[in-house]
Amino acid sequence: MKEMKRFLFMSMSLIQVLINLYSMNTNVGYLLGM
Repeated sequence: MKEMKRFLFMSMSLIQVLINLYSMNTNVGYLLGM
């Protein structure tokens, strides 16, 4: 049970990092497009 919780926590933080990278990339693309 504890391992499962830790795995879920790790995957959630990984998803957050991916979302941050994605939004940063779209912001950069938007700035370059201007």
